[in-house]
Amino acid sequence: MKESIGKILIFGSAVIVAGLLFVDVHQDTLTSDSANNLDSVFPGGSPLEKTIIIGTTIIKVEVEDTPIMREQGLSGREKLVQDQGMLFVFDYADRYQFWMKEMKFSIDIIWVGDDLKVVDISENLSPDTYPKIFEPKNKARYVVEVDAGFAKEKGIKIGDTIQL
Repeated sequence: MKESIGKILIFGSAVIVAGLLFVDVHQDTLTSDSANNLDSVFPGGSPLEKTIIIGTTIIKVEVEDTPIMREQGLSGREKLVQDQGMLFVFDYADRYQFWMKEMKFSIDIIWVGDDLKVVDISENLSPDTYPKIFEPKNKARYVVEVDAGFAKEKGIKIGDTIQL
């Protein structure tokens, strides 16, 4: 009996260690294609934090790259920390729609195309606009949400390049 319990404990410990190694190895696993995009992989659906640059502005972002994570977005949060935001990553460029459901603060949405250039900016979107839908004028593959007024304050404009 003691021998069986010992084997179970050793096996269980090995599984835990293997799991921790998997998470450690895969936390920052990124793939890239010709556009040098960001297709993040993070076991368990936890947000992956990265730094991006738009023009000359550095932004620390949470990467939302699964349908569930993208649906939740910033809903229910009280605020964003200064110079932080959320990066939504999609499989392909399209005119993705966003709304302000369950938002508690205003934001700017920066829409970025497959070529990693800003294709549109929606500024000062207030929670009271819900259920209005917002979408870019041109197809976007990446969407960056930041505090309202951020894009104007930092001089972010259509045509700026984003570095992932």
